Amino acid sequence: MFGYEISKYIPFKAEDIYFDVAVLDENYSAKEFFLLVAAAKKSYVDSLINEFQQEKINIDTITLNNIALINLYLNSKDTESNIATLDIGASSTLLNLFKKGTPSLSREIKISAGEFSARLIKLKDINEEEAEHIITSLDEARETTEVQEIIEIIEEIGLELAEEIKNSLDYFEVNSGERVQKILLTGGLSKVKGFNKIIENSLGVDVELWNPYLYASHYNVNDSIKNYKEFLAVVLGMSL
Repeated sequence: MFGYEISKYIPFKAEDIYFDVAVLDENYSAKEFFLLVAAAKKSYVDSLINEFQQEKINIDTITLNNIALINLYLNSKDTESNIATLDIGASSTLLNLFKKGTPSLSREIKISAGEFSARLIKLKDINEEEAEHIITSLDEARETTEVQEIIEIIEEIGLELAEEIKNSLDYFEVNSGERVQKILLTGGLSKVKGFNKIIENSLGVDVELWNPYLYASHYNVNDSIKNYKEFLAVVLGMSL
C-alpha cells in the first residue's frame, strides 16, 4: 500500500528507486502507522549488483549502513531511554536518535575519520597508512610538540562534529519535548583516547564507547577480532 503513496515522502520517482518499509508502531494514531522507510536509487544499486555479478558473487541482502546500526541498537536491552548512536566511519558519520527504543531521526554527517586522516596527512606529510597507525596508537600522555599538534586536530574535528550533533539533538528536543540522555559512540575515530570526552564536554551529554558485541553474544568471536570492535558495528547490525 505504501508503494502507491511513496512519492509523497521520497524526492524521486517511484520507478527510479528500490525501497522497503518496517512498521515501528501500528497504533501510532487511529488512522496512521508509524513507518521506517529505506530507499536507494535503482541506478546506484544496479551498478553495485553488476560488479558482484561480474565476479560471480551472489548477493543475498542489501541494506543501508544506518539501518544496520538501528537494528544493532534495537537488539539491546536498554530501550527505555532516549539514546543516540554515533558511528564515525571513514567517509562519513552516521547518527541515529531513538525515543525509548523507537527510531526518530537518522542522518549522515560528512565530518569523518577520513577528514581527520586528511588533515593529519597534510600536517605530517605522511601517507594514509601512517596516518591510520597514528590514530589507533596515539598516546596523549606524551607531552611533545608533535603529539600536541595532533591532539589539536582531534579537538577541532570533535568540536565540529559536536556542533552538527547538537543541531540534531535540539531538533529532537523541540519535536519530542525530551532530551537525549546518552550517546553510544563507535567507528574508527572512537579508538582515539579521549575523543569521546571532547564530544561529551561540548554537548553536556554522556558519551559511552559502544561495544557491539554486547548485542551479539551468540557469536564465537576470538580476541583478535574483538580488538577491532569499533569497526564492526555495521556488519554485526546487518547480521542480526
